Amino acid sequence: MDETIEVERAAVAAIPVGHPDRAVHLTRLGNALQARFKHNGNPEALFEAIEVGRAAVATTPDDHPDRAARDGVPPSGVAAIIAKVQVVDQMQIIDRRD
Repeated sequence: MDETIEVERAAVAAIPVGHPDRAVHLTRLGNALQARFKHNGNPEALFEAIEVGRAAVATTPDDHPDRAARDGVPPSGVAAIIAKVQVVDQMQIIDRRD
């Protein structure tokens, strides 16, 4: 998983903004970061996955056939993960009150 993330980060860095393949690699990077979050529960990976996903949408032309898949539909499981993070955040707030 770590190797996939590094490879996709390198691909995104090497592909110029505006290139049609950039969104594909951003999407792959976002999926790998989401998998990392599912594996270790680190919310930073989820936050980065969301940011990368937004960048993938932003680089996909409005008339592109993959636009609908990237825009408006959260990646698989992200909604459930966000709910989990919110519960963890609430638990941390409760812990801080003690």
